[in-house]
Amino acid sequence: MLSTNLKELIQLFFPYSNFRPYQLELIGIVYNIMKNGRIGLISAPCGIGKSVSVLVAYMLTRRMEKSSLMALTRTKNQIDIYSRELRAIWEKSGEDIVLAIFKSRRDMCAFVKERPELGKIRYKDFLAFCRHLRREKACPYYTEIGSAWRPSYKAYRLCVELRRSGPIDVDSFYERCVAEGLCPYEMMKIMAYKADVIVGNYNYLIVEPIREILLKKIGVGIENIHCVIDEAHNLPKYSVDVSSDEMSEISIKRAVKESIKYQCNLENELRNLKFMLDEVTKDIPSDEPKVLSKGEVIALFESCFDAKIETIIRDLQEWGEVIRALKIEEGVRPVSYLGRIGDFLSLISLSDEKSHVYYVVKENDIARIGVKCLDPSSNVSGILNAPKSLIMMSGTLWNFEYYTSILGLDHTRVETYSIPSIYSEKNRLILADLSVTTKFEERSKREFKKIAERLSRYVKCIDGRVAIYFPSYELMKNIVDYMGKLERETIVEDRATRVKDVIKTFLDEENCVLMAVAGGKLSEGIDLTYVGKTLLDGVIIVGLPYPKKDEIYEKQLKYFEEKFGENKAFEYSSIVPCINTLLQAAGRLLRKPDDQGVIIVMDRRIMGRIFRRLPYDWKRDLRGHYKADELIKEIEFFQRFVKHSPSTVRKYTL
Repeated sequence: MLSTNLKELIQLFFPYSNFRPYQLELIGIVYNIMKNGRIGLISAPCGIGKSVSVLVAYMLTRRMEKSSLMALTRTKNQIDIYSRELRAIWEKSGEDIVLAIFKSRRDMCAFVKERPELGKIRYKDFLAFCRHLRREKACPYYTEIGSAWRPSYKAYRLCVELRRSGPIDVDSFYERCVAEGLCPYEMMKIMAYKADVIVGNYNYLIVEPIREILLKKIGVGIENIHCVIDEAHNLPKYSVDVSSDEMSEISIKRAVKESIKYQCNLENELRNLKFMLDEVTKDIPSDEPKVLSKGEVIALFESCFDAKIETIIRDLQEWGEVIRALKIEEGVRPVSYLGRIGDFLSLISLSDEKSHVYYVVKENDIARIGVKCLDPSSNVSGILNAPKSLIMMSGTLWNFEYYTSILGLDHTRVETYSIPSIYSEKNRLILADLSVTTKFEERSKREFKKIAERLSRYVKCIDGRVAIYFPSYELMKNIVDYMGKLERETIVEDRATRVKDVIKTFLDEENCVLMAVAGGKLSEGIDLTYVGKTLLDGVIIVGLPYPKKDEIYEKQLKYFEEKFGENKAFEYSSIVPCINTLLQAAGRLLRKPDDQGVIIVMDRRIMGRIFRRLPYDWKRDLRGHYKADELIKEIEFFQRFVKHSPSTVRKYTL
């Protein structure tokens, strides 16, 4: 229970007239974590108001100590939420609050708006382009800033103005800077000094060079920063991706052309590399990775280039710098494929073989070579334990032991909290079709046809917009081929599908279907909403999205067995990722307490060992049936007598 005094203090900062369910309790939890310097893992449902709760708790903490808050998010939408909520707190309290929003240099670049093609190149190539312009004093926005530690009068004046005017969103900040002819990214670095709240993506904490630059600009040590990580269930994968990379034979082909055009005299070595990559992958099944040792990968490159790996990396990266500079002078995209190969090799060379796996794979007749990190803690454990306090929040942060172990958190500081679901049984209908499965041993044309027939019936039964998620592109194709015409606008995800096109279709069509892959860009980190309301009326998850069992998975399992033991290894490599992906896909449906809709899981295995590990509200609400007619009866009853009418969000004219 919160004390009366604390409730009164909260009212000084909380910018709204009413609290959402459990929101007051959440503010108290975060406040105590910050006050006591703990690591807090908080599972809290979407729609509870997590962002404003954290900010209010920080404002309370700030009254007792001098500290800063670093809020790390994945998406622009989440960054905008923090800036909007902080502005509301500033207006309510009247206290001085300085906000610094950090997006990538490219996202804040005025040139990208003038030359949109710069937004499509590899980020390292963009950084080389930016570095060249700054070095040559060819960027007017940068030259107007002054020096890094001594801003021009114009930059200083705008900084003072912006600090006095209170927190603003990143788009408004960008426009103000560009209107003054100043680089928005460099201006944000100036604004960051002694900032109260810093908002950015995960890189500003995880990637050491980026973090050190930020901390210098802020002028505050990490030990004096309270850190909050939003959507923290993404952190293990994000950490792994930082030390993982993949390169295809297409990059090698383009590097050959680059070598010829710019007379680098490396085309023969690169042709040898492509030939060797084709040889290594010619006998392996499509999309089935073959694991190599680090020594084998390095030997492959050294034999093709007839040089030591250090020399190869140095030469390729140096040529990359030269070619990018030449392309800038030519007025074309500053991309270098020689530099790309050099960067890829550098990552492999620096990687620890114990915690990485190296592989080749061939898909759609395109060979690729890659390196994948197996240990999420290798990039984050030290820094996650360093801040004054750490709050990790998510709607699917349900297995606290997993995150504590996998991220290497200091268990003596860890506290865990589960906020009850704010969605009642009346908000959502959760059903399971127990007559089908996508289990590998039972996959057949007959099973695919059965799934397709039942899936078509469920889609026709659900009024409105439906998202269907499959375990993989391959399974999606196998099942969709048997479905026939749905008589609705249908989007089938491929690698070129854009999120904004999906949302536009959903806004244009009252009845439409999205078919996508669970764990992909259309099932996680995307809000299928309009003016805060869900655009979906139903989510169907076909099969259980277990990780694919291949040689890379076997390496991952073995690594976890050595680190956590046999029982935990299987849970951490299979069960937890499956449930996280399942809950994230289902979570696209309900984004606010009054949203309503239907969730169907089409796999009998949901009632097995997965069921025991599901969150309490899922175990409470999930009902399974073997007959499609029984599921359809429940859907029809829910839509007729329980669900709001009309549909949550109707057609909108943009």
